[in-house]
Amino acid sequence: MSLHYTRLMALKEQIQADLATSMKARDAIRTDALRLLRAAIQNLEVARTDPDNEAYGHPVTEDDLVSVVQRQIKQRHDSIAAFRKAGRDELARKEETELRVLSDYLPDHLKQLSRDQIAAHVGKLIDELGRDFKRVMPRAAQELRGRADGRVVNEVVRELTA
Repeated sequence: MSLHYTRLMALKEQIQADLATSMKARDAIRTDALRLLRAAIQNLEVARTDPDNEAYGHPVTEDDLVSVVQRQIKQRHDSIAAFRKAGRDELARKEETELRVLSDYLPDHLKQLSRDQIAAHVGKLIDELGRDFKRVMPRAAQELRGRADGRVVNEVVRELTA
C-alpha cells in the first residue's frame, strides 16, 4: 500500500471517526458538518464511476479530498454572508461553527488566513507594486488563492489602496 493511499484513507477514516464521536457526544452542529463533508466526498467518488464525467476512472487523490473540504468551506463563507445580509445572525453563527469544524481537515499550509494576515500580505504587495488596485488585486488573488476568501481579499485590497 502506497503512502499516498494510506494518507488518503487516513483522512476519510478520521472524518468517519470524528463523526461517530460527535454523534455520541450529541454535538449536532459538528455532526451536521461532518455528515455533509462525508456526503460530498461520497458524491465525488460516485462521480468518478460515471463515464460522462471527465475524471472517469481516475482514483480519488488527497488533493481531491482537500478540494472537497475547500468547497465546503467556501459554501459556508457564502452562507455566512447571505445570512448576515438577511439579518439571520443565529444561522450565520451556526455556519461559522461548521466552518471551524471543516477547517480542521485542511493541511496547515492551506488553512484560511485571517483578515489581519491578508492585510499584512497585501501591505507587502502595496510596498512592492504601489497603491494601484489594478496592479495589486491580481497579484494578491493569485498569491492567496486557496488560503483566503476572494471576497475578503478584494475588500482588503480596496481598503488599503484607497
